[in-house]
Amino acid sequence: MINKMQGISLGTALFLTFFPQGSYSQEILPAEELRISPSGLIANNCTQQWPEYVPQTGDIIAHTSQSRQSELIKAATFSDYTHMGLVVEKKGQYFVLEALSTVKYTPLREWVQRGVNGKYTVKRLVLPDFDLEGIISGAEEYLGKKYDSQFDPDEQKIYCSELVQKAYAAVGISLGRWELVREMPGLKDSHVAQEAQRRWGVIPKDLRVVTPASIMESPYLTTVYTNFN
Repeated sequence: MINKMQGISLGTALFLTFFPQGSYSQEILPAEELRISPSGLIANNCTQQWPEYVPQTGDIIAHTSQSRQSELIKAATFSDYTHMGLVVEKKGQYFVLEALSTVKYTPLREWVQRGVNGKYTVKRLVLPDFDLEGIISGAEEYLGKKYDSQFDPDEQKIYCSELVQKAYAAVGISLGRWELVREMPGLKDSHVAQEAQRRWGVIPKDLRVVTPASIMESPYLTTVYTNFN
């Protein structure tokens, strides 16, 4: 059972020994042994020259995806964050609850390695008292729903940052901001606008969206780990 969190702590950095990719089994390690290094690999019971991320349920994790629309999202939002999800512990293992082809659970290590160069950032809520179970339940309501490539605000389909925003909104916490497509800073560039037009046909300038960048900029979140420059 996921208990209600009472505040957060950035903790102290741990150090692990680096192992070459492929030296680990495909299983996710038990929660008490799991550490994610900046290389995106998992190490265990050893020392390391880099600090690493200690997962916690409810964390928001973001990276640069390798999808076809990732470069457009980067250009439109002036941000490296083009995909995100929620970290969740289930039976001693860590996963990312994300909207990909569908809303599903993905093993944390697999999610990290899928990003460009294994780079990712983790944010954590700074509010002193919140309903963690309610946040995860709010996200799980969308399990199995298809990914929304058109970023429509209805709930027939859903995209990654929309899933995170609605999960926290389920307990009354507003992360990020809903903005009109025409307000996105990068679309003022003619080349970006042309690419967006190719993507949508006609740019839906009055479509309201919530982007990974806006959620990651929320004052309610603090960075607990990043290996971006």
